[in-house]
Amino acid sequence: MFKVVLLGEAGVGKSSIFLRLKENVFGESLQPTVGIESCSKVVKIDGQSITFSIWDTAGAERFKTITRNYYRNTHAVLLVYSCDDPSSLHYLAQWAEDCSQYAPNALKFLIGNKSDLENLIPSESVDNFSAAFECEYTYLFSAKTGNGVEESFERIGERLMDVFNTPLIIESQYNDTIEITQFQSSKRSCCQK
Repeated sequence: MFKVVLLGEAGVGKSSIFLRLKENVFGESLQPTVGIESCSKVVKIDGQSITFSIWDTAGAERFKTITRNYYRNTHAVLLVYSCDDPSSLHYLAQWAEDCSQYAPNALKFLIGNKSDLENLIPSESVDNFSAAFECEYTYLFSAKTGNGVEESFERIGERLMDVFNTPLIIESQYNDTIEITQFQSSKRSCCQK
């Protein structure tokens, strides 16, 4: 099981992404998220099922201190901006910095939502943000139409499998080889210490 947290300013469509992943629908008039919501999504990758535990956070600044507690045991963070709102990419920098501080081992993915609308953010700005905050990949999709959502999550799952299912080979001072697998058992809750 991989814990994935959605981060970004209010109004970028995190809850719409969450609903698209949870129920494969789009809610025209969603209420702003207060605190945290979570769901599980199973994805097949190379014949193997993996489970995403997806956490939707409140984007409003007044809830930001609440969401910091939810970074614990996070495998991936989806930094979400809105393609039609340049300020959403600008303010996303604070969320990325918080991620680096509270979940330093989590992989970061930059998500441009609302790709069905006019894109007002130059690709150079997106590339610069992605490089500055060491994002693994950048994806554009539309929670409204569903275009690109499933494919992006499959690729995110593949990357998580690569990183967290890869054994580490450590040579000891006695010339022995020790293999440690980073992948966590799905029997363990994402919220356990």
